Amino acid sequence: MRGRNINYKDGSMEKAIVMNTQKFSLHDGGGIRTLIFLKGCALHCPWCANPESQNREIEVMRKPNLCIKCSAESCQACTQTPVFCPTGAMAEIGEWMDVDQVVSIARRDSIFYDATGGGVTFSGGEPMEWSAFLKETVPKLKEEGLHVAVETCGAGPMEGYRALANSVDLWLFDLKIADERESKSMIGASFETLFSRLRLLRECQAKVVVRIPLIPGFTAKEANLIRIADCVRALQIEDIHLLPFHQYGEGKYQSLGREYALEGASPMTEEEAERFKSIFEERGFRVQIGG
Repeated sequence: MRGRNINYKDGSMEKAIVMNTQKFSLHDGGGIRTLIFLKGCALHCPWCANPESQNREIEVMRKPNLCIKCSAESCQACTQTPVFCPTGAMAEIGEWMDVDQVVSIARRDSIFYDATGGGVTFSGGEPMEWSAFLKETVPKLKEEGLHVAVETCGAGPMEGYRALANSVDLWLFDLKIADERESKSMIGASFETLFSRLRLLRECQAKVVVRIPLIPGFTAKEANLIRIADCVRALQIEDIHLLPFHQYGEGKYQSLGREYALEGASPMTEEEAERFKSIFEERGFRVQIGG
């Protein structure tokens, strides 16, 4: 798996599809942060809480509960464009932005970053699909004196990780399923393919926090977590963040007209998360529940 490195230029400047920007976030990198979500991911995790981030194109999200059936029998059947929707039942997800636009958004809250040790975090989707865009954007953010984090699952091109390894201040690296065959069938890539990007970052002495989503029936299995722990310990990584399963994204699947594999599944309890936390603590890791 090479990773989809999609490059678009406007003149001499790289562009990317920005799905959303979230200001004053207290997660994903420390301090008060601006999160910039880039659209597109080569994986297809059944539990994805942001399914609107998967396709690498601008798409329409529909909210049937807001539809007044002004021009069709249902929201899903409507052929109007979002701009003509009177209730906001249809919304366009994604906007092309160039490097300077993103830097401009990021710098607006620099006073809060300075006061709290915060900064800018690129998320997605898989932001490393847009590594050419990041290779232009990250240095400009660093010139502004901003701390930069990148959240990734290892599904970008290897050359992108090599180029950005030491210019990014913090890598938040998601690991999911350690079994090769199960990883490929469940999420679309083998564990070794994804893990090789993490190995490269550590060879470059990049600062990395490993994050593991705890998904019932998929990742939240003792054997899986022990295997991940052993692989991560070999890279001398000390920090693990465990992300318990939740249902925040359930309604998005309906809005996109997609089926959701974990519909109706119960969120993970605090007791369950603590039990999985002990697996890593017993092996000497610093463990945090939540990102």
